[in-house]
Amino acid sequence: MHSASRFPLAIAGLLIGLGLLQPGAGVAATWSLANGDRVSGQQIRETADTIVIWHDALGEISIPRTALAVPPPIMTDSDLQAAARIAPANPTQRPTRAAWRRQIEFGYSQQSGVSLVRNLSSRVEITGKDGPDSYRITAKLLQSELAGTRQTDRLDADLLWRHDLTQRIFIQSLSTGFRDGIRNIKLSAEEQAGVGLRLAENSKQAAHVGFAVSGRFQEHGDAPNSQGILGMMFEDYSRSWGNGLHFSQELSAALSSETVTTFPIDPGVSSHGPLGSGNYRLRFNSALVSRAVNRSTLSLRYEYLYDQSVLNPAYRTDQRITTAIGYGW
Repeated sequence: MHSASRFPLAIAGLLIGLGLLQPGAGVAATWSLANGDRVSGQQIRETADTIVIWHDALGEISIPRTALAVPPPIMTDSDLQAAARIAPANPTQRPTRAAWRRQIEFGYSQQSGVSLVRNLSSRVEITGKDGPDSYRITAKLLQSELAGTRQTDRLDADLLWRHDLTQRIFIQSLSTGFRDGIRNIKLSAEEQAGVGLRLAENSKQAAHVGFAVSGRFQEHGDAPNSQGILGMMFEDYSRSWGNGLHFSQELSAALSSETVTTFPIDPGVSSHGPLGSGNYRLRFNSALVSRAVNRSTLSLRYEYLYDQSVLNPAYRTDQRITTAIGYGW
């Protein structure tokens, strides 16, 4: 097997290892707000006016002390260190704490009758926040068979980094890679750089929009490689209801500079040529995750991808609904 074709698989293995090695977070607690809501998370730091916590769904959020039902006393550095069981290296300086969240999901279904259908999905996600920087690492595997014929064989991995310039403006970098055995793509690598605007962010919901430019390279199994520049817009939204239900949604639309694309139309036959109707890509992902017992979760995900650069119309649209059980910590 070509070494490049194993690149996404190596990334996935590395991500799983990283999920087991990330450092712990701060003090876990629940805060009651004056409006009757309750917010649970891990305390990162505090000032005389606000308490900054890490929320599993929304990341780092600040709670004004005036919004609390009963404002707690200000904890000293020694109080925080004792609560987090961290030995104070310097009594005058609070140690830096990065809050991390890990989630593993697995789904499998089998249906027998006229035809035997099998579907397998697995997903690993790590999210973290450290000061103005936030991170998200994701790896997923999707496979399906119909009557012994492989219908889906895809492995994805991505790394998202965001840095807050101000309370509302951020920059981001997104590195993605995947292989697709059905489309005979050994490796597709894309690097994105963009700037975004935070429309809303509080204890219940968060919304962001932005623009980005990315470069893409694809290595095909039976055709020349391809590359191009993409300009895109992106949007994401998330909302939580209490501590048990979380909804997230992401949308991106991209226009590519590529004018020649190579994909297999029939088995063993390659075809390539200019696209007369433009070259764009539309991606939409959404997820509804419910906390079941303790740290176990149930998830329902919908994924849609339309890529006009694929010459064969049968391969341009890729959409699926998956359900899975998971474990988060």
